[in-house]
Amino acid sequence: MLEQTDQEFLNQYISYFKLISESTGDFLGGILSLEKEILYKSEFAKHIGISDNEVVAHLHKPEVVTLQDKAIEKKSLVKYLLMDTAQNRQSRFLTITYAPIINPKTDNIVALYSSSKLVDTLNIWFILSKYYTKGIALIDKFDYQIKLTNREKQVVFLFLLNLDSNTIAEIISKIEEKTISKNAIDQVFKSQLIPKFSVFGRKALYDKLIDLGYYRFVPNNILRDGFCIEITDYTVFDHST
Repeated sequence: MLEQTDQEFLNQYISYFKLISESTGDFLGGILSLEKEILYKSEFAKHIGISDNEVVAHLHKPEVVTLQDKAIEKKSLVKYLLMDTAQNRQSRFLTITYAPIINPKTDNIVALYSSSKLVDTLNIWFILSKYYTKGIALIDKFDYQIKLTNREKQVVFLFLLNLDSNTIAEIISKIEEKTISKNAIDQVFKSQLIPKFSVFGRKALYDKLIDLGYYRFVPNNILRDGFCIEITDYTVFDHST
Protein backbone atom coordinates (compact mmCIF):
# COMPACT_ATOMS: atom_id res chain seq x y z
CA MET A 1 0.00 0.00 0.00
CA LEU A 2 1.47 3.33 -1.06
CA GLU A 3 1.63 6.34 1.19
CA GLN A 4 -0.80 9.12 0.24
CA THR A 5 1.91 11.35 -1.28
CA ASP A 6 3.20 8.49 -3.43
CA GLN A 7 -0.31 7.48 -4.48
CA GLU A 8 -1.13 11.04 -5.53
CA PHE A 9 2.06 11.22 -7.58
CA LEU A 10 1.29 7.87 -9.23
CA ASN A 11 -2.26 8.93 -10.08
CA GLN A 12 -0.94 12.07 -11.74
CA TYR A 13 1.73 10.10 -13.59
CA ILE A 14 -0.86 7.67 -14.94
CA SER A 15 -3.05 10.57 -16.12
CA TYR A 16 -0.17 12.11 -18.09
CA PHE A 17 0.89 8.72 -19.40
CA LYS A 18 -2.64 7.99 -20.62
CA LEU A 19 -2.86 11.39 -22.30
CA ILE A 20 0.42 10.87 -24.18
CA SER A 21 -0.48 7.32 -25.13
CA GLU A 22 -3.90 8.19 -26.49
CA SER A 23 -2.54 11.23 -28.32
CA THR A 24 0.24 9.39 -30.14
CA GLY A 25 -1.80 6.30 -30.97
CA ASP A 26 1.24 4.10 -31.54
CA PHE A 27 2.82 4.29 -28.12
CA LEU A 28 3.66 0.82 -26.84
CA GLY A 29 3.72 0.75 -23.09
CA GLY A 30 2.00 0.51 -19.75
CA ILE A 31 2.29 0.90 -15.99
CA LEU A 32 2.47 -1.92 -13.47
CA SER A 33 1.89 -1.69 -9.76
CA LEU A 34 4.58 -2.92 -7.39
CA GLU A 35 2.40 -6.04 -7.05
CA LYS A 36 2.79 -6.55 -10.86
CA GLU A 37 -0.83 -5.69 -11.64
CA ILE A 38 -1.64 -3.63 -14.74
CA LEU A 39 -2.61 -0.08 -13.78
CA TYR A 40 -2.73 1.17 -17.34
CA LYS A 41 -1.74 -0.13 -20.76
CA SER A 42 -1.78 1.45 -24.16
CA GLU A 43 -3.57 -0.31 -27.00
CA PHE A 44 -0.40 -2.11 -28.04
CA ALA A 45 -1.94 -5.58 -28.29
CA LYS A 46 -3.42 -4.78 -31.70
CA HIS A 47 0.03 -3.72 -32.93
CA ILE A 48 1.72 -6.99 -32.09
CA GLY A 49 -1.20 -9.39 -32.34
CA ILE A 50 -1.58 -10.60 -28.76
CA SER A 51 -4.62 -10.77 -26.51
CA ASP A 52 -4.99 -9.19 -23.07
CA ASN A 53 -4.86 -12.68 -21.56
CA GLU A 54 -1.53 -13.32 -23.27
CA VAL A 55 -0.19 -10.02 -21.91
CA VAL A 56 -1.18 -10.97 -18.36
CA ALA A 57 0.26 -14.48 -18.73
CA HIS A 58 3.56 -13.06 -19.96
CA LEU A 59 3.79 -10.54 -17.12
CA HIS A 60 3.49 -13.37 -14.60
CA LYS A 61 6.09 -15.70 -16.08
CA PRO A 62 8.76 -16.40 -13.42
CA GLU A 63 11.64 -15.18 -15.59
CA VAL A 64 9.78 -11.95 -16.36
CA VAL A 65 8.85 -11.39 -12.71
CA THR A 66 12.54 -11.79 -11.87
CA LEU A 67 13.41 -8.94 -14.24
CA GLN A 68 10.62 -6.77 -12.85
CA ASP A 69 11.92 -7.40 -9.33
CA LYS A 70 15.44 -6.52 -10.48
CA ALA A 71 14.25 -3.15 -11.80
CA ILE A 72 12.55 -2.44 -8.46
CA GLU A 73 15.40 -3.67 -6.27
CA LYS A 74 18.14 -1.83 -8.16
CA LYS A 75 16.03 1.21 -9.01
CA SER A 76 17.27 0.93 -12.56
CA LEU A 77 16.12 0.16 -16.07
CA VAL A 78 15.99 -3.48 -17.18
CA LYS A 79 15.63 -4.52 -20.81
CA TYR A 80 15.06 -7.94 -22.35
CA LEU A 81 14.55 -9.52 -25.72
CA LEU A 82 11.35 -11.51 -26.11
CA MET A 83 10.92 -14.10 -28.85
CA ASP A 84 7.78 -16.18 -29.01
CA THR A 85 5.19 -17.55 -31.38
CA ALA A 86 1.74 -16.04 -31.85
CA GLN A 87 -1.47 -18.01 -32.28
CA ASN A 88 -1.11 -17.63 -36.05
CA ARG A 89 2.33 -19.33 -35.73
CA GLN A 90 4.20 -16.16 -36.69
CA SER A 91 7.18 -15.30 -34.53
CA ARG A 92 7.35 -12.01 -32.67
CA PHE A 93 10.52 -10.26 -31.59
CA LEU A 94 10.33 -7.38 -29.16
CA THR A 95 12.51 -5.50 -26.75
CA ILE A 96 10.65 -4.91 -23.51
CA THR A 97 11.85 -2.41 -20.93
CA TYR A 98 10.95 -2.02 -17.27
CA ALA A 99 11.91 1.16 -15.47
CA PRO A 100 11.03 2.21 -11.93
CA ILE A 101 8.71 5.19 -11.54
CA ILE A 102 10.13 7.19 -8.64
CA ASN A 103 8.40 9.95 -6.73
CA PRO A 104 11.05 12.72 -6.60
CA LYS A 105 9.58 14.09 -3.37
CA THR A 106 9.97 10.86 -1.41
CA ASP A 107 12.50 8.95 -3.55
CA ASN A 108 10.15 5.97 -3.33
CA ILE A 109 9.37 3.62 -6.21
CA VAL A 110 5.64 3.82 -6.81
CA ALA A 111 5.25 1.61 -9.91
CA LEU A 112 7.00 0.20 -12.97
CA TYR A 113 6.94 1.74 -16.41
CA SER A 114 6.90 -0.83 -19.20
CA SER A 115 7.57 -0.17 -22.88
CA SER A 116 7.66 -2.54 -25.85
CA LYS A 117 9.25 -2.16 -29.26
CA LEU A 118 9.11 -4.49 -32.22
CA VAL A 119 12.61 -5.50 -33.30
CA ASP A 120 13.81 -5.74 -36.87
CA THR A 121 14.91 -9.37 -37.25
CA LEU A 122 18.09 -8.17 -38.91
CA ASN A 123 19.20 -6.88 -35.51
CA ILE A 124 18.83 -10.17 -33.68
CA TRP A 125 22.11 -11.71 -34.77
CA PHE A 126 24.10 -8.85 -33.26
CA ILE A 127 22.09 -8.77 -30.03
CA LEU A 128 22.34 -12.47 -29.29
CA SER A 129 25.95 -12.76 -30.39
CA LYS A 130 26.66 -11.06 -27.06
CA TYR A 131 24.60 -13.58 -25.09
CA TYR A 132 26.46 -16.79 -24.22
CA THR A 133 28.56 -16.02 -27.32
CA LYS A 134 25.55 -16.95 -29.45
CA GLY A 135 23.83 -15.12 -32.28
CA ILE A 136 20.76 -15.56 -34.43
CA ALA A 137 18.43 -13.74 -36.76
CA LEU A 138 14.95 -15.13 -37.12
CA ILE A 139 12.40 -15.47 -39.88
CA ASP A 140 9.51 -17.93 -39.72
CA LYS A 141 9.51 -19.42 -43.17
CA PHE A 142 12.66 -20.65 -44.86
CA ASP A 143 12.91 -22.59 -48.10
CA TYR A 144 15.69 -24.91 -46.98
CA GLN A 145 17.93 -25.75 -49.94
CA ILE A 146 18.62 -29.06 -48.25
CA LYS A 147 15.52 -30.36 -46.47
CA LEU A 148 15.84 -31.07 -42.75
CA THR A 149 13.86 -33.03 -40.22
CA ASN A 150 12.47 -31.16 -37.22
CA ARG A 151 15.29 -32.47 -35.04
CA GLU A 152 17.90 -31.52 -37.64
CA LYS A 153 16.47 -28.00 -37.78
CA GLN A 154 16.84 -27.69 -34.02
CA VAL A 155 20.38 -28.99 -34.04
CA VAL A 156 21.46 -26.80 -36.97
CA PHE A 157 20.02 -23.70 -35.32
CA LEU A 158 21.78 -24.37 -32.02
CA PHE A 159 24.99 -25.52 -33.72
CA LEU A 160 25.18 -22.18 -35.54
CA LEU A 161 25.11 -20.50 -32.13
CA ASN A 162 28.49 -22.17 -31.53
CA LEU A 163 27.07 -24.63 -29.02
CA ASP A 164 28.53 -28.07 -28.40
CA SER A 165 26.55 -31.33 -28.41
CA ASN A 166 26.15 -31.42 -24.65
CA THR A 167 24.66 -27.91 -24.52
CA ILE A 168 22.44 -28.59 -27.52
CA ALA A 169 21.13 -31.71 -25.78
CA GLU A 170 20.41 -29.73 -22.60
CA ILE A 171 18.50 -27.01 -24.46
CA ILE A 172 16.39 -29.42 -26.51
CA SER A 173 15.70 -31.46 -23.37
CA LYS A 174 14.36 -28.32 -21.70
CA ILE A 175 12.24 -27.35 -24.72
CA GLU A 176 10.71 -30.82 -25.12
CA GLU A 177 10.60 -31.65 -21.41
CA LYS A 178 12.29 -34.99 -21.91
CA THR A 179 15.87 -36.21 -21.74
CA ILE A 180 17.92 -35.90 -24.92
CA SER A 181 21.45 -37.29 -24.58
CA LYS A 182 24.69 -35.84 -25.91
CA ASN A 183 25.18 -39.09 -27.81
CA ALA A 184 21.86 -38.62 -29.59
CA ILE A 185 22.98 -35.17 -30.77
CA ASP A 186 26.36 -36.53 -31.84
CA GLN A 187 24.55 -39.09 -33.97
CA VAL A 188 22.49 -36.36 -35.65
CA PHE A 189 25.75 -34.79 -36.77
CA LYS A 190 27.55 -38.00 -37.69
CA SER A 191 24.76 -39.99 -39.35
CA GLN A 192 22.49 -37.26 -40.70
CA LEU A 193 23.85 -33.74 -41.14
CA ILE A 194 27.42 -34.41 -42.24
CA PRO A 195 26.37 -36.93 -44.94
CA LYS A 196 23.39 -34.82 -45.99
CA PHE A 197 25.55 -31.75 -46.61
CA SER A 198 28.38 -33.83 -48.16
CA VAL A 199 31.08 -32.45 -45.88
CA PHE A 200 33.80 -33.88 -43.66
CA GLY A 201 33.53 -32.80 -40.05
CA ARG A 202 31.73 -30.12 -38.10
CA LYS A 203 33.94 -27.23 -39.19
CA ALA A 204 33.12 -27.88 -42.84
CA LEU A 205 29.45 -28.34 -41.93
CA TYR A 206 29.42 -25.01 -40.11
CA ASP A 207 31.00 -23.20 -43.07
CA LYS A 208 28.53 -24.71 -45.52
CA LEU A 209 25.54 -23.84 -43.39
CA ILE A 210 26.77 -20.25 -43.23
CA ASP A 211 27.30 -20.15 -46.99
CA LEU A 212 23.74 -21.43 -47.57
CA GLY A 213 22.27 -18.81 -45.23
CA TYR A 214 20.95 -21.16 -42.55
CA TYR A 215 22.15 -18.78 -39.83
CA ARG A 216 19.29 -16.44 -40.71
CA PHE A 217 16.49 -18.77 -39.65
CA VAL A 218 15.07 -20.47 -36.61
CA PRO A 219 12.59 -23.37 -36.60
CA ASN A 220 9.26 -22.87 -34.85
CA ASN A 221 9.90 -25.93 -32.69
CA ILE A 222 12.70 -23.94 -31.02
CA LEU A 223 10.32 -21.08 -30.29
CA ARG A 224 7.51 -23.19 -28.88
CA ASP A 225 7.93 -21.75 -25.41
CA GLY A 226 9.80 -18.66 -26.52
CA PHE A 227 12.93 -17.04 -25.20
CA CYS A 228 13.30 -14.23 -22.72
CA ILE A 229 16.87 -12.92 -22.58
CA GLU A 230 18.04 -9.89 -20.61
CA ILE A 231 19.86 -7.35 -22.79
CA THR A 232 20.01 -4.41 -20.40
CA ASP A 233 23.63 -3.64 -21.24
CA TYR A 234 23.36 -4.26 -24.98
CA THR A 235 22.75 -1.75 -27.74
CA VAL A 236 19.80 -2.45 -30.02
CA PHE A 237 20.19 -0.79 -33.40
CA ASP A 238 17.03 0.42 -35.06
CA HIS A 239 17.36 0.62 -38.83
CA SER A 240 13.70 1.47 -39.36
CA THR A 241 14.06 5.14 -38.47
